Amino acid sequence: MIEILEHKQPEGISVPSATERAVNEFRERAKDISGVLAVRTLGGSDSTDQFVLVEVPDLRSTAADRIYMLHRDLFRKYPDARLDVRVSAVRHGDRTDAGLP
Repeated sequence: MIEILEHKQPEGISVPSATERAVNEFRERAKDISGVLAVRTLGGSDSTDQFVLVEVPDLRSTAADRIYMLHRDLFRKYPDARLDVRVSAVRHGDRTDAGLP
């Protein structure tokens, strides 16, 4: 006879959702990509209403390509996650990020 044990999460400790794990890993890995100027999470307070904005110097740059590859890899790793990533080209001196996190 096989006994099936149910693992319960201790009270007061929440397990991050697939979306939260994907967003956190994306942010950590994206900021280490050479050529990335900024990585921000914007949108609502709920993780399902948020998106990650990545600023690169040029949409045809190696940095942009690597961001798209990272997004693809995390989409495969976390198929149930809602990982909304937007890539924006920012020319030197054009950043208007006053007040953004």
